[in-house]
Amino acid sequence: MGWKKYEVTNYLGNVLSVLSDRKKPKSISSGMATSYDPVIISAMDYYPFGLEMEGRTADFENYRYGYNGKEALRNNEWGSQTHYDYGFRIYNPGLGRFLSVDPLAAEFPSWSSYSYTFNNPIRFIDPDGRAPDDVIVGFTGGFQGGGKKLDLANAGTTGKIIQAAQQAVQSKIIEFSGAVYAPGVSVNGAVSNAFDFIKSNYTKGEKVIVYGYSYGGDAAVELTLKLQEAGISVDLLITVDAADGPMMGMTTNREIPNNVSSNLNEFQTTNSVIGSRGDANTSSNPLTVKNIDVGEMVKGVTHENIDEVTTNFNIYHINSLITGQPGEAPRFSNPKINSGSSKSSSESSSGSSSGTSSSSSFNEKY
Repeated sequence: MGWKKYEVTNYLGNVLSVLSDRKKPKSISSGMATSYDPVIISAMDYYPFGLEMEGRTADFENYRYGYNGKEALRNNEWGSQTHYDYGFRIYNPGLGRFLSVDPLAAEFPSWSSYSYTFNNPIRFIDPDGRAPDDVIVGFTGGFQGGGKKLDLANAGTTGKIIQAAQQAVQSKIIEFSGAVYAPGVSVNGAVSNAFDFIKSNYTKGEKVIVYGYSYGGDAAVELTLKLQEAGISVDLLITVDAADGPMMGMTTNREIPNNVSSNLNEFQTTNSVIGSRGDANTSSNPLTVKNIDVGEMVKGVTHENIDEVTTNFNIYHINSLITGQPGEAPRFSNPKINSGSSKSSSESSSGSSSGTSSSSSFNEKY
């Protein structure tokens, strides 16, 4: 007892308090302890750029980690003030600046090469002293893609959504990694490839977004389960009429795991020719899932065109998350039936045929 330490952190990874596995008696009755208090090793509050608040910090064992979960350097060659080791660079929280030049400075000519998180420490963390890099993965509908990665330009509405996210971050100087996968008869191949992509591009503290339409919606939920096993959180999961075709929903997982912070689930309840339709998702945390029955809100919505109807809506939510600037929510679009396909080849194989969308009267304030 007493060897283990447990960190209590916030969404930025800041170590707010550290508890021991020991406990001390609080109340004693008949010589026996009836209640206990935890043994607190340290407790810290921080200003936005990481400086510890005087009078609101207690550290009884000189705990090594603090702001952003980084190692604290105390009473060192840089003086008595605490600094933090970010791997590539040393950070001074009193100044809100690194002490050396950004190794990626050439990619960000409009920013000081000593700046921290683009001067926005509430939205970003800097995992290693270089650049923040959010990750988004999308899955198309259909089941003839073989689990392969698609070129964004040929990935239908799924590719369009990720391309819009790429354009949004360009003006915000945010690094971004995005990919689209097309499921095969089984979603396992696409899920495995998407998981490998996230693992190779993700650093703790960066945002992860997963999108899936139709059979791709089923793949998206399976991916979040695999990420949960790896200890990776998903900031936003968007599922659009998640379905499994002729199986009539029997294999579609609609239980959202606890590593998902927010699930936007859009669906309609009319079967397609092969039996595809969405339904409500559930979660042990009732605040995680936002179910939207689009079929009740927009006339003419079908399984084949719901991805087009919701495209602008989903672009808005993804871009708001990665840029930190919500703006005004758009409306759903009115479907244009049989006016030419904008699906990927794998999506078209399931009978999809919808065209460019126009604005609807539904206001996206839910």
